[in-house]
Amino acid sequence: MLEGRFVRKITVEALLLVVLSVVLLIIGSFLSSDEENRRVQQKYKDRFGHILEADYYEELDASAYEGYDEISHVYEGFRNDGSPVGFVIDLTVNTKDYTELHLLTGITFDGAELTGIEHIHDEQFPASITDEEIQIIAGQTVDMQVPVALAGSDAVIDPDMVSNMIPGLNDGTYYAQMLEADNSGYIDYIEMDVEDGVITRISWDAFNIDRTTRNKREASLNGAYSVSGELWATQSYNLCHELLTLQDPSELAMKSDGTTDIVDGVTISIRPFVDLVNECIGYSREGYDKDSYMEDMTTLVTYLFQDSPENLGMLTDEGYIVYSFEDYPNLFKIFDENEVYIRDLSISEAADAVSGGLITTEDEEGGEEGDDNDNSSVNDPGYINEGYEDGIIPEGERRQYEDSIDGIPVSEIRTYIDGIPGSSGRSEYVISGINISYKFLKSYLGWMA
Repeated sequence: MLEGRFVRKITVEALLLVVLSVVLLIIGSFLSSDEENRRVQQKYKDRFGHILEADYYEELDASAYEGYDEISHVYEGFRNDGSPVGFVIDLTVNTKDYTELHLLTGITFDGAELTGIEHIHDEQFPASITDEEIQIIAGQTVDMQVPVALAGSDAVIDPDMVSNMIPGLNDGTYYAQMLEADNSGYIDYIEMDVEDGVITRISWDAFNIDRTTRNKREASLNGAYSVSGELWATQSYNLCHELLTLQDPSELAMKSDGTTDIVDGVTISIRPFVDLVNECIGYSREGYDKDSYMEDMTTLVTYLFQDSPENLGMLTDEGYIVYSFEDYPNLFKIFDENEVYIRDLSISEAADAVSGGLITTEDEEGGEEGDDNDNSSVNDPGYINEGYEDGIIPEGERRQYEDSIDGIPVSEIRTYIDGIPGSSGRSEYVISGINISYKFLKSYLGWMA
C-alpha cells in the first residue's frame, strides 16, 4: 500500500516536473523570440528609419516582386496600430554603360510620394556617380510624387527607335532663337542634336531679357510663370518628346491658333516651337551648326554696339546671348532699290552683310515694308510639306507612338526635376531606381495611373 502511494507520488512529481519544464521552455522560447524580433526590428530601424519612418517592418515574400529583376528585397513599414506606412525597396539599377547602382528607396503607401533614397556601396561594377550627386536628386524628389522625369530641358531618343526620318539632315548640334522677345519678355530658343540623320535630342526653353528673371522652364517649376493646364516645363517636355517620335514638325498638326490636339497635356501655343524647330532643321541641312550661329550672333551684337556680348552683359553662364532685336527691325530684312521689302535675312546672311558693309545704320533705320507674300527665308529648306489643315490629320495617316520614360507613359509622370547640373545621364540612373519602385508598387497595390 505504502509502496503504491510512493510510486504515485513519484509519478505525479515527475509529471509536474515535465510540465514545468515544458512551460519554462515555452516561456524561454517566447522571450528569446521576442528578443530576436526586437533585435531584428532595431536592425531594420537603423537601416531603414531615415528612408521610411515606421514603428516596425516586415519583409515581403520574394513572390511579390517576381519579374522585377532589379529588386532584391521589399520591406513594408507599419505603425504600432498595424496601419501601413509605406515600403522600402532594395534594388540595383543596371546602367547603359554596364555599371550598377545599388539603392534603397522609400515610398508612402497611399500618397505615392518618395520618402527617401540611399546609395548602398557594394556594387561589383559601381556606376560613376557620387553621394553628393545622389543627394541633389534626393533634394528634388523626396516628399514629391512619383514617377519622376527630368524637366523639359532635354528630351532624348535612341535613333534605333525612330522609323521616320527627315531627308538631308547632317549630324551635329543646331540652335535657333527668336530675334524678338514676347510680351512677357521671353526669348524662346531651341537646341537640337542630330545623330545618324535622326533628331535625337531637343530642348525648348526661353530666356528673359530681364536677367534677374529665371528661364521660363525654371520659372514655371517654382511657380513664377504659369499657364493653363500642366506646368509650362511639363508641356515643353511632352512636346519635345512627341517631336522626337514624329521627327517632322508638320505632323504635330498645329492649328491656326497655334495649339495642337494630338499631344496629351499640351495646351499652350506651339508656334514658337514649330518655327524654331523648322529653322534648326534648315540649318542641319546646310551644316550651319550651333557654334556658327553663336559666332554670327556675336558679330551682329558687336556691330550694333561696338562691343562684345560678354562685355555688354548679354552672355549667360552657358554662353547663350540674350538680346531682343526689336529696336532694329530692318537688320534682318532686305529691300530693293526702291526700299520695298523683299524678304527676311537669316542670321548668317545678316552677319555676312554687316561684315561686308552691305548693311549700314541708314539701311537699318530706313526701308518700307511692302508686299510680304514672298517672305521665304534663305534657310527655308524646301523640305517641309504644308502639313495638315488646321490641326486635322486625315484618317489612317497618323502613326501611333508610345511615349514613355523607364517604360512609364509620359502621361503618368507626376514630378519633373532639373537633375544633376550638367549630367542628364547620371540623373537618369537615380530616376530609374525611383521609377522601378513606382512600377512595382503600382502593380502590387493596384494603383490607378
